[in-house]
Amino acid sequence: MVMEINKSDYIIFLNEMEDKLSAYYDVTRDYPIDDETFDLYAEYKESVEDYFIISMLKVYMYHVFAHILIKKIDNVTKDTVKKYFEWLKTVGRKHLLRIVPDHYLTVIAMVIVAPEIDEESAAAFQNAFLTKSIAFRLKGSYDVALLGYDWSKDKVYYAKGAEEIARSVFSKHFKDKDKKK
Repeated sequence: MVMEINKSDYIIFLNEMEDKLSAYYDVTRDYPIDDETFDLYAEYKESVEDYFIISMLKVYMYHVFAHILIKKIDNVTKDTVKKYFEWLKTVGRKHLLRIVPDHYLTVIAMVIVAPEIDEESAAAFQNAFLTKSIAFRLKGSYDVALLGYDWSKDKVYYAKGAEEIARSVFSKHFKDKDKKK
């Protein structure tokens, strides 16, 4: 029997995510990209610049962008994970990756919220991370990550390279780990 996520509980979850992310991100609900609609979309933009002695001599400037997409999917399989990771690397990247002058890093991450995630699907999430340099790092790089959130176990699945993303979205799941160190 496949478990379901109660609609009102999921709305509470989205409200909590929105409250948490809105401190640093611009957050939108029901966000369409191409043929997909995401329950929540969060966008972060940061520009850093430094000047030497006088304000007319710019030493450096760089831009960092982050995009987090959240979508509930009732029946997640390893094929679902592969499908959405491929979507992120192609369609998602096409719509969200903007290479501006002084681009440093863009992170494109998606969280699939599922009632349950089986072992095979959990293993697929551990391979759903890509980091790529742009023009031999002259125009920075981008990371693409797919994370899974198992509603019934209250557990997050992610690839090793996506731990920082997982920490920023699901910080409460890392507090016990941090105390052990």
